[in-house]
Amino acid sequence: MFGDALYNYYRDWVPENYPSLKPILWLFPKGDKSKGVKQLEDVANNAFYTRTEAQLPHAHLQ
Repeated sequence: MFGDALYNYYRDWVPENYPSLKPILWLFPKGDKSKGVKQLEDVANNAFYTRTEAQLPHAHLQ
């Protein structure tokens, strides 16, 4: 779930912050930033191996 969370968040974040990459990103499935944040919160609270990694970006997102 950690990988899915990062993809969902950054798939929307990248074109917002790097508009020149928008033409390339249409090749990839759509993301959902709010879903990615919720998934990161879930991983940060419940995961065993990726808990620390999930907590680090999560602090940055708020």
